[in-house]
Amino acid sequence: MGNSNKTIINDLIMDLTFNNISHLTDTEAAEEFFKDYKFNSTEIGYRYKKIANSHYLFNTKTVKLYYQAEQLFCLGLFESVIMVCRATAEYLSYEIFGENLDISDDNTKIFITENLDFRKVVNDYLYKNGKIFKEYKDNFNKIYSIGNNYIHPNLTKQLNLEKDAEECLSMLRLIVNNLKTIFRKYDFIGGRWVLKKK
Repeated sequence: MGNSNKTIINDLIMDLTFNNISHLTDTEAAEEFFKDYKFNSTEIGYRYKKIANSHYLFNTKTVKLYYQAEQLFCLGLFESVIMVCRATAEYLSYEIFGENLDISDDNTKIFITENLDFRKVVNDYLYKNGKIFKEYKDNFNKIYSIGNNYIHPNLTKQLNLEKDAEECLSMLRLIVNNLKTIFRKYDFIGGRWVLKKK
């Protein structure tokens, strides 16, 4: 734990953050907060280079969540990466399901979508109806299973936190890059984006 305001003595954590920063301005408090990350800047830079790639994605809730997972990974907050990846996978499956429901009423769509099981949506609807490839189906399921390992801990399982976080992020990146890319609806012609002809 790098934070200079926290002291670990055996199994106790003494958090003196409020005492030490309550008199600071907001800018000074922010600088104090970022000290932890400056301490780990080499690791952060290494992880950032590892995951950096180009995206041309639609601005949706799931894409924003994916970017949060990337930032968390760079900062080394691996449990949070796994939780955000799991939540994003679930949101994304329902998003695709809702887009393919032939129902005009948005409230009915939301009700149906929110009352379905994640794996049924992915396996029984999206995959079996040809909306996603097998690789995406497998990735959806694996992200969810890894997430469950951390939500419902099994003390007999040997878990590798950083490896699991990186794997979840990698699988989610593949899904998002393919299912939320703007190239599904647009072509880049003559320096501008043009809606594909149906």
